[in-house]
Amino acid sequence: MKNLKLFEFLVDGVTCRGKFFRSDRPSDTIVLITAAIGQIQEQATFQYAKRLAELGVNAVTFDHRFFGLSDGEPRQLEHPGKKVEDIQALAQFIQSSRFFEGISRVVAMGICKGGAYSLKASASCEAINEFIGVSGFYFDDTSLEAASGYKAQRIEQGRKALEKYERSGEVDYLPITHDVRKDAALPYPALHAWYAPWEVTSRWQNRYAVMSDYFIYQLESAPDASILEKPALIIHANKSTNPKSAKDVFNLIPNERKKLCLYEDGVDFQTNFYERPELIDRACSDIIYWLKEE
Repeated sequence: MKNLKLFEFLVDGVTCRGKFFRSDRPSDTIVLITAAIGQIQEQATFQYAKRLAELGVNAVTFDHRFFGLSDGEPRQLEHPGKKVEDIQALAQFIQSSRFFEGISRVVAMGICKGGAYSLKASASCEAINEFIGVSGFYFDDTSLEAASGYKAQRIEQGRKALEKYERSGEVDYLPITHDVRKDAALPYPALHAWYAPWEVTSRWQNRYAVMSDYFIYQLESAPDASILEKPALIIHANKSTNPKSAKDVFNLIPNERKKLCLYEDGVDFQTNFYERPELIDRACSDIIYWLKEE
C-alpha cells in the first residue's frame, strides 16, 4: 500500500512498532486493531487494517511489547494487563502526535482475545472513543472452560513459572498451538493447522512464556463490559468461540449506542475471521456502516 507508514511509540520506556494504514479518503477516524494470543501484526490485524483503509477509514496495527518487531523482555509474554497498557498508550499517542494529525476519533478493535483486551482498554481510557470486538474471546468461566478446561491448573503452572523467572531469570516456554500436545496454550488441531504455516513463512513464533497463564486466566470481561460507557459494536458468529460470552458482554454494556452482529452463516470456525476474504469484507462493511451511524 502506498499509504502504509511505519511508526514507533513508547510504553514504560519500551519501544513498540506499528504500521499506519492511511486511507485515500479524508477521515478523522482510526481503528486501532489488536489480535489473538501471540499473534503479530502481519497476521489477522493486517487483513482488517488493509480492508478498512480501502473502504475509507484509517487503521493501525502494531506488535505488543514482547512480540514481533517490538522490544521488551521476557519475549513472548502474554500479559493482559500489559497489552491493555499498550493499547491505551497507542491511543494516547495517536491523539497527541503530529504523525496522526487530523485524526480525533480512536476506535479500539480486538480480534479473539484482543477483543477482551480492547474492551478492558476502552472501559478506562479517555483517548479511546469506541469499542469493536470481532469474534472476541471474552473471559468468563464458560469460555475459560472451553479454552482449556483447567483454569486452576493453568493459574498454578503460571504462578510457578513466574516465581522461577523472578528467582532465576529463566523463562519456561510452551507451544502456542499444537495438534497433539495438550499443554499448548491452544491445544486444538484445527487452530494448529491455521497457525503452523506462519512459523515457516513469517517471524511468528509458536511459543509463549508459561508465566503468562498466571495473568491470562485471572482476567474477567464482565466487569469491564458493565462500565463501558462508550458506543460498542460486537461482531460474532454462532460457530465462533463461545457466542454466549459475546452475547453476555453485549448485554452488560450500558451505552445505548451498541450493536450486535451475530452471523449465522459463512463461518465454520474461529480462524475464518482471521483470513477468509469474504468474511473480512463482511465484517469491515458492518464496521464502516456502524461508524457512520452516529
